[in-house]
Amino acid sequence: MKKTFVGILVCALWIFNSAAHAEDERPAHVLFFAGLDGSSLHSYAGFAGAIVAPDGLDNSGLRFGLFAAGGSYRYDNGITTFNGRFTAGDALIGYGFNWNALAVKVMAGVNVQTQDVTPVDIANPVQGMATGAKAQVDVYATPTENTMFFALGSYSTAYRTYYSEGKVGYAAFGVKELYIGPHVSALGNERFDQWRVGAHLSGIPVSVLRFNVAGGYLNDNSSGPGYYGVLTMLGQF
Repeated sequence: MKKTFVGILVCALWIFNSAAHAEDERPAHVLFFAGLDGSSLHSYAGFAGAIVAPDGLDNSGLRFGLFAAGGSYRYDNGITTFNGRFTAGDALIGYGFNWNALAVKVMAGVNVQTQDVTPVDIANPVQGMATGAKAQVDVYATPTENTMFFALGSYSTAYRTYYSEGKVGYAAFGVKELYIGPHVSALGNERFDQWRVGAHLSGIPVSVLRFNVAGGYLNDNSSGPGYYGVLTMLGQF
């Protein structure tokens, strides 16, 4: 599973890098991202998505979003260890509001999930396939030349799934749009709740792409404490 995720990320990197080089002189209309998320609690996920802005990412206007993820996880009830696999996909539409140092995006749409657990856990309501409505809001701001702020929150009626993330950053190492600072997130569904506290380094330049890394401590109400790491690749074309 982990090798598959890495392969997908490398393939996405090559495709996007080629496309971005071809488009680097034109206004950007597509934000593409892909990444990996892992923890010491034997949870691993790969994800990818895109935001399309017909009028340009730097302008206010309609936004269309696609997102896909898949992964594996493990938990136990004190007697049995359960192994799970999941897939998820979103199709969203919304509006982006852009000002000089602030961008806000509000989107809604459909979320589809599959959750396969072996052996079957009769106490776990998060199994099988579910389709739900999803809402998502994110904010990105650069209050000063040397600072940034990012926050995102989403909720889906499919298994009552939620995700939130926040980070603030200060300019690092004299590199434009490279920031370092604290990182927090919370996620869960009807089966579990988890919070994370750590640090991030965001905006690492590699050719026409930017990479974000984050990691730190987590606590999960079903599996206990642990550590997490996230790698995200972003680009525009």
